[in-house]
Amino acid sequence: MTKLFLSFWHVQLENFPEGAVSRRSLKSAEARELILQAQSEGVFQGACADDLFAPYKETEKRKHDELRQVLQDDYDIPLSVSDFSTKGEDYVTVYPLNFVTVSNGSSLMVVTCGYTFSDFDEIETLDDTNMFSIAADSVNFCLFEAIPVQH
Repeated sequence: MTKLFLSFWHVQLENFPEGAVSRRSLKSAEARELILQAQSEGVFQGACADDLFAPYKETEKRKHDELRQVLQDDYDIPLSVSDFSTKGEDYVTVYPLNFVTVSNGSSLMVVTCGYTFSDFDEIETLDDTNMFSIAADSVNFCLFEAIPVQH
């Protein structure tokens, strides 16, 4: 299996080399199988456009946490923040999305979702952190793969 990168919501131009790339939607069961297989083979890496550890990115971290929780609870896809990080000698940081390149040796899965208004009857104080929640049935999985060049 080739390396599988996973991003929530984002892709960047740097992710796509010159040449042909295919994009296809996956059913949740196929996405789950690819993620679990890549994790078991040690070829899985989550990537982020945002620095989830930065104190000024609390909203992005909360949204990331929420989507990981929905994937666990509703799709049985276990992901942790450590799946999206990389370790140095004396630090841990997120794996930057702009380091990812779709190639013959790697693919990129992008997970997106929609939001719905939260149940206002269950919320004591409504604010921007709890006004919307992820609609679990809106989660989409999209896989980008390089198309090998024929010579």
